[in-house]
Amino acid sequence: MTILVVLAGLLVVSASTATAASAPIGATTRVSVATGGIQANGFSGRQAIGADGRYVAFGSWATNLVSGDANGKVDVFVRDRVAGTTLHAASGSEPAGTP
Repeated sequence: MTILVVLAGLLVVSASTATAASAPIGATTRVSVATGGIQANGFSGRQAIGADGRYVAFGSWATNLVSGDANGKVDVFVRDRVAGTTLHAASGSEPAGTP
């Protein structure tokens, strides 16, 4: 069983037996990054982790996680920790800069 803990800045820490969807035990992985690994340029939070730890959904005011994100609003993203991809899931209505 894998226990994942989310820290500030959307860092995921694997705390027990590793699975295919998680990093080695004790490893810390940033998930608020673009598919290429570039760190978010805005606040990210309000996260949820799937039961197996593969998917992490989070809200972010960053504009560099996916191309074409210029709406100035918080958006919802999903990070696939196995594939190393970040997808845009939804656009919100909350203005940027109001976490």
